[in-house]
Amino acid sequence: MGEMLDPLYVIFERFLHSGEFDRLPEAEIIDAIVAEYMLFLVKQGAVPHTKMDEIKQDLTLEVRDMLKMKTYGHFNLRHYNSSRKKSG
Repeated sequence: MGEMLDPLYVIFERFLHSGEFDRLPEAEIIDAIVAEYMLFLVKQGAVPHTKMDEIKQDLTLEVRDMLKMKTYGHFNLRHYNSSRKKSG
C-alpha cells in the first residue's frame, strides 16, 4: 500500500521545486508555504481559531528549518534548484 505523505511536506516540495519562488526572499517563501498549509488545515477543520497564531508561529519555525536543511550548502533557493536540475 502507498505511503501517505505529510501535506505540509507536499506543499513545501511543490513550492521548492516549482522555480516560481527562486528569486523571492526566504521569509516570503516561508510565509507563502505556511499560508497555504494553514488554509489546508482550516479547510480540514483541524485548527481551532483560538490557536491560529500559535500554530502559525510553530509552522513558520518548522518550515524555516525544513528550508535550511533542504538547501544546505547552497546560496539560496535559486542556486539549490539550479544544482538539482544539473545533477538530476
